[in-house]
Amino acid sequence: MCQQLYMEPSTKDDDFGEIEPKELRFVFEPEKQISCTVNLINKSDRYMAFKVKATTPKTYCVRPNVGIIQPHSTCQVHVKRQAENVVPSSDVIAKERFLFQRAFVYKVTPINDLSPIFRSIEGGKYINETKFKVALNFTKEINLETEEEDLKVRESQDIPKTDSDIDKLALSLKKAKKTISELMEQKINHLISKPRFFTRNISSEKVDMLEPLIQQ
Repeated sequence: MCQQLYMEPSTKDDDFGEIEPKELRFVFEPEKQISCTVNLINKSDRYMAFKVKATTPKTYCVRPNVGIIQPHSTCQVHVKRQAENVVPSSDVIAKERFLFQRAFVYKVTPINDLSPIFRSIEGGKYINETKFKVALNFTKEINLETEEEDLKVRESQDIPKTDSDIDKLALSLKKAKKTISELMEQKINHLISKPRFFTRNISSEKVDMLEPLIQQ
């Protein structure tokens, strides 16, 4: 059976629904495969066949690249771009295009016979064609730079900047020093309160060395 017989009569004035978004936008990440999703919306009461073509098919993987959308339904097309080490130049991106072809078909149309439908057009039948550009964003890299800047700000906040901050730090150190001195004094007094232990373990010379500390 001729593939063109699967196509319903149509004109350019027919409602072929919508394609969203209006461009293929990717978020670039080095050495990672990036992707985006396109929604093909069929608002009619008819079955709609579609086919997706890329100007650089080796760069992109489109799934599904051909199919049938039921009446009042939406088909999601996932487009993946191969991983790259560096950001593609603007000249390269400017040359990349996608062509979305759509045509009304009969319900009994086999999936395997869809591709030949878009190769030629017979009288009284119409194929809707819409071209889309490619765009690259760098949102994630910008977020990383922002996070790094926030971290630097938080770290800098921990460093005393004013005389008041320095005074507070000095007071804390003075209190800590006083606490250590009091603990040492308590330890020495505890040893002195035990003559036998003190006499056996501490010579008179060492006692003379400890007396100035006790008197402070």
